[in-house]
Amino acid sequence: MSVISIIVPVYNVEKYLSRCLDSILAQTYTDLEILLLDDGSLDNSYRVISEYQKKDVRIKAFKCEHQGIASIRKKGIELATGEYIGFVDSDDWIEPYMYTRLYEKMKQYKCDLVSSDVYGHHENGYNEIIFDNYNSGLYTDLSTDFYPIMLHDFSRNTKGLRCYLVTKFFRAKLLKAVVNKIDTRVFYGEDAMILYRYCLACKSIYIMREIFYHYDIHSGSAETKPNVNEPENMYRLYCNLKEAFEESAYANVLMPQLYQYAILLNVRVLRGLYGIDLDRVNLWYFPEIEHLYGKEIVIYGAGVCGHALYKELWQRGWYEKIVAIVDKNFDKANAVSKKMAGYYLQDQHRDIQPISAIKEMKFDILVVAIYSKEAVEEAVEELREKWKVPKDKIMSLKAYKKNIASLLSKAYL
Repeated sequence: MSVISIIVPVYNVEKYLSRCLDSILAQTYTDLEILLLDDGSLDNSYRVISEYQKKDVRIKAFKCEHQGIASIRKKGIELATGEYIGFVDSDDWIEPYMYTRLYEKMKQYKCDLVSSDVYGHHENGYNEIIFDNYNSGLYTDLSTDFYPIMLHDFSRNTKGLRCYLVTKFFRAKLLKAVVNKIDTRVFYGEDAMILYRYCLACKSIYIMREIFYHYDIHSGSAETKPNVNEPENMYRLYCNLKEAFEESAYANVLMPQLYQYAILLNVRVLRGLYGIDLDRVNLWYFPEIEHLYGKEIVIYGAGVCGHALYKELWQRGWYEKIVAIVDKNFDKANAVSKKMAGYYLQDQHRDIQPISAIKEMKFDILVVAIYSKEAVEEAVEELREKWKVPKDKIMSLKAYKKNIASLLSKAYL
């Protein structure tokens, strides 16, 4: 029986698979059982792992019907015969000393989990180091020092423990008991479901500040690919973790974190399925808007601030008082207005007009709806000098914005 079992789920990764397997075979720790589980791949992935099985007796290859990542991970855990278990995703790769170092820490501290950091490699060439938001060292009083920020650290608005299985080192006996309680229908976030349940079974956890794992973030990965079944998936994930947390002695600190986690997961659903990117959508506030009530209004500015003002006036029922929307770059603004303004401009058939059109308009107030202070000053000067708009008819409306995604991430507070 090998000391360490490494579980590698495989699905349509022919392009990356050899790099992954070569990095595992190059490990300085050699007493390994390498479980390659093909989840019904449609490409040549199984052919690749079959060839590797012939090269090294430590490799065990399994061809499965397509079941999904949670079922494949569970099957791998059940098949593992090692005392310890690690995971490697088949489109990533690892440093040759990874399992030597993880095993050393596990033996040295006699802990139940060892967690390390990860390099994230993006397709555009950007690389980042992703790490757990704990200080390095051994944690034994988990109820006080670990669980209160495990899913969400409210003081820093981030996770305490990153939910990558691939950077962790597990005791097989504990993991086999935990995996029986997961929902195998969960296809995104299954790593969080397994990891956080596992942490509740731990007596001690060691956090390393070392990086062994290379996470290749590409457009075809589950991380970036939208799926119409995600709302149902998120609900199943939430329910599974809720059950685990409420059965534990730490529900009072874990449930508020789970609420936050659920909000962030659903921000992903909105972006992936509906194109609503809350990281790019702002909540606007116009403290002086009451001064516009009953006035005939021209909005100068067809950028995000101008659209936000139009939307606010439209929602207040004041849209009949909006004489026009004007912009220096009106042609370009008209071309993108459908994307930016949604139904607020489309349903009203509002075309954006050139500034010169104000010569023929009757209005009470021309509102400069531009967020940049410098641009507002330039616009006001041009309106007065070039277009001869009286000073008392120009209003530089104060505008404030906040990012909705960041607000939602603090919603529980």
